[in-house]
Amino acid sequence: MGFKQRKIVGHRKQLEIIAKSINSNKIFPVWIFWGPNGIGKVSVAYKFAKCLLSDLDSVSDDLDIPDESRIHDWVDNKTHPDFFMLDSFSPSIDEARLLMEKVRKAPSQSKWRVVIIENADELNKNIYNSLLKILEEPPRNTVFILISSNIGVLPITLLSRAVKLKFNPLSESEMVLALSLFGIENAEILSSISDGSVGDALYLYENNGISIYQHLSKAFSSDYETSSKTVKYIIENKLCDNFGLIKHLIIKVLKEYIETITEVRISSNFKQSIGQVSVDHETEKVLRIISCLNKGESLMLDRNGMVAEVFEIFYKMSEK
Repeated sequence: MGFKQRKIVGHRKQLEIIAKSINSNKIFPVWIFWGPNGIGKVSVAYKFAKCLLSDLDSVSDDLDIPDESRIHDWVDNKTHPDFFMLDSFSPSIDEARLLMEKVRKAPSQSKWRVVIIENADELNKNIYNSLLKILEEPPRNTVFILISSNIGVLPITLLSRAVKLKFNPLSESEMVLALSLFGIENAEILSSISDGSVGDALYLYENNGISIYQHLSKAFSSDYETSSKTVKYIIENKLCDNFGLIKHLIIKVLKEYIETITEVRISSNFKQSIGQVSVDHETEKVLRIISCLNKGESLMLDRNGMVAEVFEIFYKMSEK
């Protein structure tokens, strides 16, 4: 199932900063959009690009342009002659150099050229060196938008030349609204388990994430015998073949488990409880499970066996 939605939910401050730069005709040539994956950085970058390539003199704070505008299809389909994409998971140094050569030419359709570079923190050193040469003296009326989930790995020389916009995860209410725009059911549950990332929520939706989460929650809140049956059900019914997704949901459930223990046992009567509650032991149990999951994933161990071992550790340490 493909998801496509032009309306941006959240990120009001970021949109306003971009709108202000367009309306004042003071558009900086290099931007870095950074923050967790799947929260809307690329969607905002596309909106920015559409506004520039539409040659608008002014834009609203939400960067909306008419739905019937031809620019939507041109940019969404990457067919606009002045719009370029570079994704770090695929480009070679030759592809990067070819793109830079194209960007040095004057725009052919619009007043502006726009280059969006996804996963900028994954680019190799040679490609960065090619980029830095052109970013030091950007061509006139050309805007580069770099998308990053880990700004700390980007070269300082690049950071010093860019406007840096930090994007935060969406709130649960924003998540519910964003997911409702896609016509998705169970938006409330998805928003609670996707940590403010619409991308993660859509992935969970397409890969049976709600059902797996509900089964795992039931297993961790039951006795060992019941949890064993739940694990067997997950495995036998092949609810998910993606170990990374199961790992994510197990950690999510365990995080909720620790938060519940901390809140209920300590904050309810702090002075009397602080010396009695062994939150450290519960945290150690969770960390051991996460270590087990990481090891299993890195060594590509049997998925079914790994899920079963998680519950072995959980209940074995609970008996201490």
